[in-house]
Amino acid sequence: MNMMKRIALLCLSLPVMASAQTAREFFLSAPVELVGYIDKSSRLDLLDYYDAGLGADRSVKTNRNVDARLLQFTDSTFTVKVGEVLTICGKILPAKSDTVVAMIETLATPAPDSKLTIYNKEWQALSKAWTAPADKAWGKHEGTFLLTEYTIEGDTLILSDRTGEWNKDLAPQTKTLKYVWQPKSVKFKQLK
Repeated sequence: MNMMKRIALLCLSLPVMASAQTAREFFLSAPVELVGYIDKSSRLDLLDYYDAGLGADRSVKTNRNVDARLLQFTDSTFTVKVGEVLTICGKILPAKSDTVVAMIETLATPAPDSKLTIYNKEWQALSKAWTAPADKAWGKHEGTFLLTEYTIEGDTLILSDRTGEWNKDLAPQTKTLKYVWQPKSVKFKQLK
């Protein structure tokens, strides 16, 4: 009877484990426009280079004839540099009984400026998972607009004001906002 309980528990957990996706699966299944117009064959080449220890030393051409390199790759993250101005980072996050991917696109403008979109495994954007903060969340600000760099460390999303790097007339801003991933509600929640 004890063995039957173990088998039943294993069978109940299989659908959950089977639905979770890895960074490799997300990277290869992504629509071409979400990974810098790198086609699937070229993404496979990037993975081969990375697995061979060549990493960022080898590049592929995108569909727009721009060099792309795989800078980082783990079970839960991938970072691709496309040309000189675009970096795309994918971070796999748990969500209820599934996984989602947070995609951060950062442009060097010349200071970093990022955008975050969270997708399910069918690559549908989850609009309720993330809403960028309103300007008032940053407090008093001298700039006419903000340049904000997004990074994810573990389950924490960090937004850093980079406007002062672009506009040298402004006092350098060091303010950051932090958000923690909430798997049950499938969204980032601001840390106070």
